[in-house]
Amino acid sequence: MKIFLNILIVLLAVAACFSDFLLIYAIPPEKGASAAYTIRSRRPFIFNQEKEFVDARKFALKNHVPIYRFIPDTLKSARESAAEFRRTLSENKGNDLKNREAVKNFLESYTDRDLKLSDIRRLLQYKDMEKLIEGILTIEESILHELIVDDREKPDGKQAVEVLYSDPRGGVVYPVKNVISVSHAKKVFTEKVSHVYWQIQDDVVNPVSRFFMAGIKPNIQYDEIENNHRLNEIHKRYPKKLIQYRPGDVLLPFSKTISEEDISLLKTYYDLENNTPAAGIPWVLVFTGMVMILYQPVLSKFIAVEFRKAPPFGVLLTLLIIMMLLLTIYLLFTPFPVIGFPFCFLPFLIVLLNHENLTAFWTIITGALLASLLCGNMFIALALFIFSGFTSILAFTKRTRRINILFPSAMAGLLNVLIVITLSVYTNDASLILNFSDSGKDLLNQFLHSDLFQDIRFAFMGGLFSGPVALIILPFIELSRYNASTFKLNHYMDLQHPIMRDLLTKTPGTYQHTMTVAYLSQCVGEAVGLNTDLLRVGAYYHDIGKTAKPNLFIENQFSGKNPHHDLDPVKSTEIIHQHIANGLKIGAGAGLPQIILDLIVQHHGTLPVEFFYNEACKSGTDVSKGEFRYRGPKPQTVEAAILMITDAVEAASRTLHEPTRKDIKNLVHTIISKRISDRQFDECDLTTRNIATIIQTLIDSLEASFHSRVEYPWQTEKKEKPARNDRSGAPKTLNKKIKDSQTPETPREDR
Repeated sequence: MKIFLNILIVLLAVAACFSDFLLIYAIPPEKGASAAYTIRSRRPFIFNQEKEFVDARKFALKNHVPIYRFIPDTLKSARESAAEFRRTLSENKGNDLKNREAVKNFLESYTDRDLKLSDIRRLLQYKDMEKLIEGILTIEESILHELIVDDREKPDGKQAVEVLYSDPRGGVVYPVKNVISVSHAKKVFTEKVSHVYWQIQDDVVNPVSRFFMAGIKPNIQYDEIENNHRLNEIHKRYPKKLIQYRPGDVLLPFSKTISEEDISLLKTYYDLENNTPAAGIPWVLVFTGMVMILYQPVLSKFIAVEFRKAPPFGVLLTLLIIMMLLLTIYLLFTPFPVIGFPFCFLPFLIVLLNHENLTAFWTIITGALLASLLCGNMFIALALFIFSGFTSILAFTKRTRRINILFPSAMAGLLNVLIVITLSVYTNDASLILNFSDSGKDLLNQFLHSDLFQDIRFAFMGGLFSGPVALIILPFIELSRYNASTFKLNHYMDLQHPIMRDLLTKTPGTYQHTMTVAYLSQCVGEAVGLNTDLLRVGAYYHDIGKTAKPNLFIENQFSGKNPHHDLDPVKSTEIIHQHIANGLKIGAGAGLPQIILDLIVQHHGTLPVEFFYNEACKSGTDVSKGEFRYRGPKPQTVEAAILMITDAVEAASRTLHEPTRKDIKNLVHTIISKRISDRQFDECDLTTRNIATIIQTLIDSLEASFHSRVEYPWQTEKKEKPARNDRSGAPKTLNKKIKDSQTPETPREDR
């Protein structure tokens, strides 16, 4: 399994590093479509916008549709002028000089031409003047229904124009052939009038025609503001800058509508990367392989994981795979920068699963190396992930409730912010340029809209979200019964758990034994530096199998006959062994984590049941010691070894009456020596230093338990009374001989 997980990590690293190249062929970006994934730069490169966009910019400017705004009052003004003309003629019907001069002045004010009084006289004498005015007005109106523009604003070289009308019509695009200049409109007007009224004398038609021709004016006007805005948009779309892209920078964000500029940028980038993918695969394979080869021996040989013979590589490698998968998803399907990735969920999970801090530290370094390879920007990723990971572990001291994870998450976020600011100042890459001549409000506005503030925001959120992400993933990790978090152990540490209540009611003697073993195990665990929660829970549940047949174990026999007196020693041994199988059955049915079930199985190792073995030897029959040994396995972890020692020490200590420190020391030494000589600790890393600490801690703890108290008078009188037989009818002197014949390595619970 370990080899498979290592191979999976290497293959995943290759796939993640070149996932964008794979996707670009499977789902190529198309203009106008929504980006199905994020594309990030994997190397530094410069994008020359002036060079790449010059043709596109020229094309866009050439095909820019000029904007005109419609002037709605042109036709209305023409009709009002015609009405005023009629009114002037009506008011000056007479042929006297005064009337002729009034009409002459009126027409000259519109036409800017000098008219003769003789022409005005013939005009006033014309009988069908009303029909003439109506006809010429109709011609004028037909001209004014066209799009007329000032001669200086004619859209030369364009294919179309856009005319902006008032709401709700909005903008309408017309072919440029529909737009005529004022001079052309007047020319068309003159030709039409001449064509229609060729029979009428010129000295009658011409003054009226010139009057109405003066009303032909532009009905669309070039909108300079809107045109400048749209031209600026084109220049923004096709800028002329040199843009420096760093490894990890986003080229095309997820879900963005792909524009022509994006296609140009990607083409430039992939032209540079044309030969990189195939050439980069060996590098990724070598780098990832070296990281994984270095990770495991350092963890198992050099890092102080001295409490386990084999580090939990299955769990740790699985966590690294989860980290790589989440980082790949983050890089491909979010537009956010790398610094926003909640990397610290990895150390949080390691610590919550009760693995040592040094294991977490080395796994953080390994994870940061893999993450930096995936995201491209190795320096920033290493700095952020390593330092924030270390900080999160050091700050994660209290782990009793889930809310306790928020403080180390916030600390990781704050350190991320500090690193981002430091790197920005160091590299002179902070895009925040403050003008200290501005007011405080302007400075704040500059900061809030700067790239540095965006980086700070994402860096802090990346640290803060690490804790919640870890809590979301943790239940899925705990689906494997080989993983038990601190929170899960706290659940089973509750003495109101149904199994513990059952242990108290059915086997009160075993329950008291369990509580003392838990106390001793916790004392030893604290002294050695182990997970005391795991030791305490293991001690609580190590003898739950005795609830199946309570009266067959001596600590639960308060009166009556011992059933083992009538049984063959081999049969009694089988019954004693059965409490391990029963414990596994009960624990598995209650959903105990496998790590606790392992302690149930291993706390007796392959020790023999000495009492019944000795009884069998006394019978004179030829017996094998192997028949009386537990099935094992031997302790695989230091926690199991400590539970084996404290279980035996607690049981043997009950045979001591008013012991001295020397008696306790001899008992502890004898029990541990017996197990060492029987090679019970060969499969776990129980060092000599650990053994010395365990012995000293047990002696101190037991001596404190056996401390003397002042005797009451009634207790002294009871001592002076003659000895009487005990409940079994045997004299106390005989019982004492029996107790003296019992070796300390024969705990009461095994009889």
